[in-house]
This record gives sequence, structure tokens and C-alpha cells, in this order.
Amino acid sequence: MKICILSRSIPEHSIGGMEIHCWIVACVFAKREHKVKLITTSHPKGIEYKKIDKNLEVFYLKGTKPGKYSKTWWERSLQKFFELNSVEKFDVVLSESSGALSVLKYKVKNQLNIPIILVMHGTAIRDAISQLKQLSIRSTLAAVKNYIFSLRDIRWIKYSDAVIACSDEVAKSLIEQLKVPKEKVYTILNGVDTEKFSPYIDTLTLRKQLNISEEYKVITCITRLKLEKGVHILLKAFKEVIQQRQNVFLMIVGSGNYQEKLKDISKELNIEEKVKFIGSISHENLAGYYAVGDIFVFPTLAKEGLPWVVLEAMSCGRPVIASRIGGIPQIIKDSENGLLFEPGNINELKEKIFLLLENYEICKKLSKNARDYVVQNLSQEKMIDETLRVISKCLIKM
Repeated sequence: MKICILSRSIPEHSIGGMEIHCWIVACVFAKREHKVKLITTSHPKGIEYKKIDKNLEVFYLKGTKPGKYSKTWWERSLQKFFELNSVEKFDVVLSESSGALSVLKYKVKNQLNIPIILVMHGTAIRDAISQLKQLSIRSTLAAVKNYIFSLRDIRWIKYSDAVIACSDEVAKSLIEQLKVPKEKVYTILNGVDTEKFSPYIDTLTLRKQLNISEEYKVITCITRLKLEKGVHILLKAFKEVIQQRQNVFLMIVGSGNYQEKLKDISKELNIEEKVKFIGSISHENLAGYYAVGDIFVFPTLAKEGLPWVVLEAMSCGRPVIASRIGGIPQIIKDSENGLLFEPGNINELKEKIFLLLENYEICKKLSKNARDYVVQNLSQEKMIDETLRVISKCLIKM
């Protein structure tokens, strides 16, 4: 099968759910002998083309804003699609979020006879609702922008041949808020490379590199450092934790526009000696950072679709504490394979951290159940199998 994937962003631009999903799908499709052409925005270093292997090629559109939607992206992505399609004759177009919107618009207006399938990790209107709750000028402006995007999405997304949602909660938003016909919506949970993200990773070397004593329990948080990710909530809870337990260390991995503010908060709380900001780590090298931690915390305030960091931490056999929001409760069953707390509730988060620090048997149970759940239900192979089934259904209907 010949597949064209369009995504404004891939891991070379940024590390997030959409980027990880896009890259896994492209690579595994290619591994299964499908021919994949991936169209994305300009490369940060000006590269215009990469041949990853015999079945996967990436085209970076010169002149577009790296990782961003823009008028130039809509124009040049459509142009590049037709240029490649004139030679390849694609069987299907896979759009990460609204990446292939220009192709979809063309299909609606001109009867392009190729199925177009969208993969949605959230919706603009859900993001707008989350941003409005943050009560800041920056988040309000972002909410207005996302609301405008949602009007565009409502108009066009319903014309796609299928829409894949990464969780039941996102599927519900697509049907109720974006008016996508129910029969076009398929829930396919994100899938993890369970061999790469494994409990069996040696952590001694990385601990030494990070200068973290083996006597310390490590709490890990891996996320984009933005206000809506709630890392400031974790810092405040951690302050209360170390007032009673000194042998605990907090490791924060990631970067973003809220990073300096978070460092300031750690200084204000007088906990900076027990907090290490690692910065960005490539997805290829991330598994060890999950494994180093004794507890993984994801304190998001946003309506997440199905966060990869939660799945990857579970796959690494780490006990996870996460916000009860978005698609997270679909995979974390409280007190069975992880712990949930109300978003923003500092005291509840503190109590959950203490519970794990003080109870080895609970940690052991949650860790085992988390790993088992991911292996059985959330492998990347299962995600690809289900995606191919949706593609096959769309091809039969053409």
C-alpha cells in the first residue's frame, strides 16, 4: 500500500503526542513493507529531504514555519501532495490532526478519489476550554485562537472518510462538539514500543551521570514545561513531601515557555537543591529517564487525549500518579494499575506520593499491573493493526 502522511510537526520539531504517534506509524508502516511518504514543515536545520529507509521518505517544506500551521503550509503541502501523487498514486492519506486539511478541502470541492483519515489527539475546542480555566492573558489569547480553529475544524473534519480518536473522551468530543458522524469515528488507543520502554533497563550509569545517590527515592515528571501541564502543582506538593522525608529527589525532564518560571518557583519554595531540571531529551533516549524514577507523576491541568508519557512510564513498570482528566482515567484504574488525583489538588497529590514512598508492596503491585496492562492493551503493534483495519474499511467503501 502507498501511504501519504501529512503532519505539521514530527519529533525533529517537537516532542509531543502527535509527533510521537506520527513517527511510530510512519516507521512501523514502512517496516511492514508499505511505501510511506511523510510531508511536514521545514526542518530546523534547513534539510529538505530524508530517506529513512527503502520504504520511508520525509519531505520538509522549505519556507514554512517549523512545526506550525500557516498559509504557506496549506499551500505547499497541497502542492507537494499532488507532486508526489502524480508519481505514486497514493492509496490513502493519513492526516495527523489537521495536517492534511488542504488536501481534504480539495477532495470535497473536486472529488479526489483517495480516502483521507484524520488522527485526532484532542480538539481545538477542548484545548480552548482548558486554557480559559487557567485565567491568564496568555492562556486566554490561546483559547481565542483555538476557538477560531475549532470553527474551521467543525466545517471540514466531518467530510473525512474516517477520524481516529486516541481515547473515548476525544471520540465523544469529535461527535458532540465537532459534529463528526458517529459512524466515521474510531477509537484507537496510542501504542508503546514495549521492548524499548521496559522495566529491564540498567539505571546505575544514568544515576551516576545525574549525580543522584542510590539512597534517594526519585520522583520523575516528563512533560512539556507549559502552565497547563501543572508542574507547579507538583513542585508545591513536593515541598510538603520533603518537609517529612529528606531522601527524595525530583527530576523534571522537558522544556517549554514556563521553564524559567518553574525554576523561580522551586527557588521561592526553597527546594531547588532537591529538584533537577534536565531539559529536553530525545525520544530515542527517554526510556532511561523513566527507569531512573521510583515514582512517575503527571500533574496536568489540561484535557489530555491519551498522554504518551503516562503510557511509557507504565510500560517501564513505574507506579504512576496522574491527574483524573481527559483520557487518562480510561487507562489508569485508580489503585489497580496507578493512582489518580483531582487536577490541581496539591494536598491529594502529596498524599498519593507519600502512599507510594511508604508502601513498597503497593508500588510493586501498581508497577506490575501497569506493565501488564500496557503489554496486553497498548502495544504499538496493536495500534498499527487497528489503524490498518480502519484504512481497509475506507478503501472498501471507495
